[in-house]
Amino acid sequence: MAKLAHLALLVPPLLDNVLSVLDFAESKRPFETSSAARIQALFRAHKIRKGLRSLLRATVHVQRLWRGYLGRRRFDTYRAHADEALRKVYFTAAATEIQRIYRGHLSRVHIHSFYARKAYLQAVASRSDDVNRANESTLHEQLVKLEHEQAAAATAAFRKTIQGMHHLVSTHSCAGIYNSPFSAVVGGKPSVAGRPLEDHLRETTKDAKGAHKPVIQRSTNSLGSTKMTIRASEPYLDERDRRMRTEQASSALRMSKSPFFTAVKQRPVSRQPTLNASEPFHGAFSAADRRREEKAMRAGEEFVEPEQLEVDFSNAPSNFHTAIKRQHLFEETLV
Repeated sequence: MAKLAHLALLVPPLLDNVLSVLDFAESKRPFETSSAARIQALFRAHKIRKGLRSLLRATVHVQRLWRGYLGRRRFDTYRAHADEALRKVYFTAAATEIQRIYRGHLSRVHIHSFYARKAYLQAVASRSDDVNRANESTLHEQLVKLEHEQAAAATAAFRKTIQGMHHLVSTHSCAGIYNSPFSAVVGGKPSVAGRPLEDHLRETTKDAKGAHKPVIQRSTNSLGSTKMTIRASEPYLDERDRRMRTEQASSALRMSKSPFFTAVKQRPVSRQPTLNASEPFHGAFSAADRRREEKAMRAGEEFVEPEQLEVDFSNAPSNFHTAIKRQHLFEETLV
């Protein structure tokens, strides 16, 4: 009973709470109604979109299949056309080749004889080879003849050139320039056409001078004894030095390489004879001039005399000529 009394006491608050909850729920009914409507709208939109996507996928699949079918049909058509064009080209080329070969056969058998033309070309080639061989043989003979003629002309010219050179032939006591004892050192004796030049000179001059004595074979290992100079009374070095000084003094005092002649023929020579005379040249040199000359000779320089001889041409009866006519001597222009 006590429990029931306790429960009775709890009923009024409980009812108040239920009523308050119902009132709160009733107050939220419009919001819940709008929310439920929105949820249903979203769900229906989802279902519709899902159906549209499925329909779109089906449509794309159908279109893909149809496009594939149309592409295969189009490819088959193109391949058929290409195969037809290829077969047409092939059979056209084959027909052209067959016709060419058949026309060649008809031409070789019925129009032009192939074997006759082959034999004709072989005959022409054989004749051409014969002509070429004959031409080569003739050319070779002409070249050999021309070579013999040139060799004979060269030999004649050579013999004509050396027929007056009998003074170059070796004697019994003196070897010639072409039979020098030093020939083994400088590379051998000079030869022409495989024979020493000394033999050619000896053959050329044999008829004019008669038989020659045998040439003394000199040894090339030793130089032999030194012979005396033209002036046996004086040593060789003194004669050479004197001749060298004379030549240099003469060239320094001359106005040209050859002796100079003035217009007056009776005019006496104003200087001493040169190297070509019987006595050596004696110039009017002082001791200082001679020392300068010797110093220039040792240094290898050209000695120039400071006081050159002065020649006066004012008394010449005619002008000096620098050019002379042919077949005239230089002295004849000085008139």
